[in-house]
Amino acid sequence: GISVWVSVVLDKFLYGRPSYRLVQDLADQGLALSMGTLTGGLQAIAPLFVPLYELTIGHAGQVRYFALLCAAWSSPEETLTMRS
Repeated sequence: GISVWVSVVLDKFLYGRPSYRLVQDLADQGLALSMGTLTGGLQAIAPLFVPLYELTIGHAGQVRYFALLCAAWSSPEETLTMRS
């Protein structure tokens, strides 16, 4: 149901847990979810987040500390590149 996808999105994007660990955790709790189902489900719900993404980026452009926000969202590799 919806609660599974809420858990998946929070675990993956808020807590940064890799998908394979999430699949294993769900299996340990008795929910057999394949990696393909997880990936397909995330691809199916991704368009629902586009308006939120656009609002966030639009608002970030108006924020005084836009560069700090971008640095916080960048990957570790990008951060190292920015520092050197």
